[in-house]
Amino acid sequence: MITCPGAKMSTRVAASLLRAACLPELIAESPAAYEELAVSLAMDSERLYSLRNKLEISRETCPAFDTKRWVSNMEKGLQMAWDRHEKGMLPDHVSVVDDDAVEIG
Repeated sequence: MITCPGAKMSTRVAASLLRAACLPELIAESPAAYEELAVSLAMDSERLYSLRNKLEISRETCPAFDTKRWVSNMEKGLQMAWDRHEKGMLPDHVSVVDDDAVEIG
């Protein structure tokens, strides 16, 4: 996957996922850079294989695959929302501080 972050949320999510997968080099800064990157990868199978290999190797260490950490943070957020509800507060945004990275493997 390659992306070029723009105004739509989906493009920003894709960039976030690529950063979490330790592949920021697949995020283009402009539509022209996106096209250049796509063509470059399509024509360079060694580079494409290298990126795939990088992802495979980093599966055990990159945040995108740290399920325990993600679940822990999700549970914290749900608890924060529930605490607001129990206090009679109106729904609002909650912000979870990711301060306990979980080691995977």
